[in-house]
Amino acid sequence: MAKDQQLFLRKTTGLVRAWGFWDVFAANSWTNPFVGYYTFFFLLYAPFIPTGNLLICIVLGIFLVLPQCAVYAMLVSTMPRAGGEYVWMSRIYRYPIIGYVLTMVAWVITPLFWLAILAPAIAGLYFQPISVALGNIPLAIWWMTPQGMFTACAFYVAVGLVIMGAGMRWTGRMITIGFTLGGVIGVLASIGILLAYKPADFINAYNAFHAQQFGMNDAYNGAVNLVTQTWSTPIINLWDWSPNAIWNSLPLLGFAAFATSWHMWGAPMYGEVKGASEMKVSFWTMAGADVLNNLLMIVYLLVWIGLVGFPFYQSSNLLYGTFVWNGFSTASINNMMPLYPTPTLYIYLLTKSPILTIAVCLTGIIFLSSMHPGPCAILPPVRVSFAMAYDRVLPSFFAKLSTNRRVPLIALGTFSAIALIFGYLYWFTPGFITLTLMGTLLIIVSFMGTSIAGAILPYVRPETWKESSASKYKIGNIPLITICGILAFAYFLYLCYLWLSNPIYGISNLQSTEFFAIMYLAVIGLYLVRKWQLKKQGMAIGRIFGEIPSE
Repeated sequence: MAKDQQLFLRKTTGLVRAWGFWDVFAANSWTNPFVGYYTFFFLLYAPFIPTGNLLICIVLGIFLVLPQCAVYAMLVSTMPRAGGEYVWMSRIYRYPIIGYVLTMVAWVITPLFWLAILAPAIAGLYFQPISVALGNIPLAIWWMTPQGMFTACAFYVAVGLVIMGAGMRWTGRMITIGFTLGGVIGVLASIGILLAYKPADFINAYNAFHAQQFGMNDAYNGAVNLVTQTWSTPIINLWDWSPNAIWNSLPLLGFAAFATSWHMWGAPMYGEVKGASEMKVSFWTMAGADVLNNLLMIVYLLVWIGLVGFPFYQSSNLLYGTFVWNGFSTASINNMMPLYPTPTLYIYLLTKSPILTIAVCLTGIIFLSSMHPGPCAILPPVRVSFAMAYDRVLPSFFAKLSTNRRVPLIALGTFSAIALIFGYLYWFTPGFITLTLMGTLLIIVSFMGTSIAGAILPYVRPETWKESSASKYKIGNIPLITICGILAFAYFLYLCYLWLSNPIYGISNLQSTEFFAIMYLAVIGLYLVRKWQLKKQGMAIGRIFGEIPSE
């Protein structure tokens, strides 16, 4: 124990296991229809690859991320510590700087951009339909302007500070409540409402609304005709699951990955999850979230398409996706799709009920405001920086716990402020959005590093592995974690190939590459400076990383 006191910042982390199974399950539910990852990242851009089959892609995504879930679950059961990937890679790789650099960029810096990136989700899916239901069309359109989306970003930060400032126990409760209200009740209510109407009802309601509010005649067919004339988008058969259809759908994984890759995003918080050392518990909090939420998305999508018709569904998303792709410029869509084409809007068009529309949207707002500032954007940097500070490779104030709720208030306030600054730069500084384009790929690179770390764990730390409950899982004589690590790495490598080989995904960009290259160099420099400082104090950094931090 004396060695722990010498190596680490203090005897114990001071954190407690405040989260239960359903808390982290909810925190891993990124493919839920009401979160916005599918509806904003995938469905808007999927028409850019019109030969792809949405259903095939979603089903493939369910299975392709399972090896990743298994690797992370087995790493959690072996080292259930706050910090997740940082702790695992820095203890498994011979050179700890690999884990430090990959996770500093992927888990501390990059998530801070995501409150800005995800502002259109809450603004378009919920704030805009509420404004429409209240009869304020100018306000509805304003939400999808830079000013509106920065306001949404500030909303995320404010709500996140209140929730996370209450401590991990209450943060977990709010995420679970949000998931129950929005991810389950809100989604099922939306499905039920949409099923109560026929396609003809939707066409009439859509045309009447757009004629009254925007002076459009036959807006429904106008959208379909514009896309047909401009893009010649083919109408595919969603029930064609032939080998050729599957092959043509593989490129869609490049867009779907923006939604399907995060079922283990709760990894930095598993040090505070009860029962995390049991592999089955950790696995089902990830894989269970993957399967359940994707199945909900499939049902939601089929009901949506069944109501509006696939030609209009594809056309509306292509038109609005083009609007978003071109920097929210209405000129890019000939003003044919002035509002975000989502079921939350359609509920109002069909029911004409402000109360029902607002009620459904509020469930989504509660869900999003507990998810995005918490386990998505702020909690990962807070917990990873905490683990780094506990290892003495970041300033100690990042691991300082305040109040009787054991909240690292300094880290929470620091990262919330940085996220707000990034939000301002993202929405008001020309060219800043371009700099962030490679961010998702670099998170995937960190996943690849963790997948390989998991694959080699039984061979580089055999004693640690033997003590893990995950060590009993083998195929023949090969540890399951090794097999799953290789499979996960291969899948992520394929995603990187898609993103780097085709500009349609919006990731491969020279300016963004240079921006993050500078960031990597800065992080390497920070590590080397801290290593030098510790050496001057008579402490070898290798000794710190040679030990698994105490709980």
